[in-house]
Amino acid sequence: MNMEINRYGLEELLLAAIKSEAESEEAYSKLAERVKNAFLRERLRFLAAEERKHRAYLEGLYREKIGKKEIILPEKTGVPLPKIDIGNENDPISLVLESELKNVRMLGEVL
Repeated sequence: MNMEINRYGLEELLLAAIKSEAESEEAYSKLAERVKNAFLRERLRFLAAEERKHRAYLEGLYREKIGKKEIILPEKTGVPLPKIDIGNENDPISLVLESELKNVRMLGEVL
């Protein structure tokens, strides 16, 4: 994914980042509910908690840089972000995690 970051304003970028963290937290939480393996379930819960911390940090940064106005996440963002797809309950977790790994690699290319 090739993205020219300077095409976007700071507020738009921060809202997209916050939205991404919120969606990631939700995805990890839903996956944790689906797995039977206790170790994997705890790892997924840990990842969800990390996403929550990231979101809190970004919300603080938003308030510092943009102001104290209410943070309203857009339904869609103009900033291209990888789609988070946890599939359905019949999809193997390994397939879902492989898809997430591709998303992480793609974001690494952007940053």
